[in-house]
Amino acid sequence: MSKPIGNQENEITFLIPDISGFTKFLKTTEISHSKHIIEELMNLLIKETKELFQIAEVEGDALFLYQFDHKIDVDSVYKLVQNAFKAFHKHLINYNHLRICNCGACSTAVELSVKFVLHYGKVEFVTVNGKEKPYGIEVIKAHRLLKNDIDNKEYLLFSDDFKSKHGLPSKKEESYIGKSVYPEIGELNYTYTRLGFLKKDIKPDLEPNITINQKLQTIANHSIKIDAPVNVVYEVLSEYKYRPIWNKEAKVVDHNEDEIYQVGTEHFCIINNKKFKIKTVSDNNSKTEFGEQFFNNGLFKEFNLYFIFNKTDQTDEKTKLTIEIRVEIKAIFKPLINWIFKPKLSKKVHEMSLIIKGLSEEIHLKRGQNIDNIDVIDEII
Repeated sequence: MSKPIGNQENEITFLIPDISGFTKFLKTTEISHSKHIIEELMNLLIKETKELFQIAEVEGDALFLYQFDHKIDVDSVYKLVQNAFKAFHKHLINYNHLRICNCGACSTAVELSVKFVLHYGKVEFVTVNGKEKPYGIEVIKAHRLLKNDIDNKEYLLFSDDFKSKHGLPSKKEESYIGKSVYPEIGELNYTYTRLGFLKKDIKPDLEPNITINQKLQTIANHSIKIDAPVNVVYEVLSEYKYRPIWNKEAKVVDHNEDEIYQVGTEHFCIINNKKFKIKTVSDNNSKTEFGEQFFNNGLFKEFNLYFIFNKTDQTDEKTKLTIEIRVEIKAIFKPLINWIFKPKLSKKVHEMSLIIKGLSEEIHLKRGQNIDNIDVIDEII
């Protein structure tokens, strides 16, 4: 792509993708998971638009993108925006399909949307922290156009300046004319086309290998009532930093710190000096049951540690958790089920559930007292 020319004006086309519902999302949801979700969406939009645009700034809930080409192919830009919009919602639909967390961030992420503003103008560039950035009234206009009078959250807006320079795409979708008045700028006219129709054919990707084997045999289980909300218990089970506390034999290694725990995620644990690959699975993608499938286990064809949240026993402050071990044992070891495996694993599940109960209740209590969770970890270790 071209570079800015000295101190003189440069002809620039701007593209601003803006995530709708972002402010409400942050105000009403868990910050940790919302941060991961927004980061993934921002990176996806950058990836989808980098073929034609370069990034000037990440602006919280929006990207400020631009390009220097004096004569752009407006149909190519329109296609790029459509693809970015579909990729955005494909990501959210996939996430909603695979998520096992019911916190506010995870359960409402699918409601987020994105709109786009295209504008053209002549700008200068300023150097900020060693990076050249567009500067001037046209930059202000492009951003003001995000706050408009369009009664829709999913659209592509073409400013009149963009339309005068590049025209409109040769598309079949219906376009609408609009205008908004801004203090110190005046009236800005624009044309927009809705994008929501693109969502109707988006389906989640299905991974046949992430659903748990229905033929597994349950050889150990234990239920326990916990004086903490289900989201706290889920956090204890899904956050890798807590794993060595409730499973003292396990040390988590080779995992992605930036990935939200969901169906299909993988990590590795060293248990009794042996490294296991572990994949999160779900019974028909249930939001109240999930498990961890252990690979490389010599005794079992398949080994799963499963967590079940009974909806009828949940309240805002209490959770009933059932832990099960479901396995398919190799034929040669079947005679040893009742003699060795069952008593040992039943004891393990019972001990594990007591630690999860204690840790969850401690975190819930400390949070109520506004005490840092690190203190909780240190105390229990």
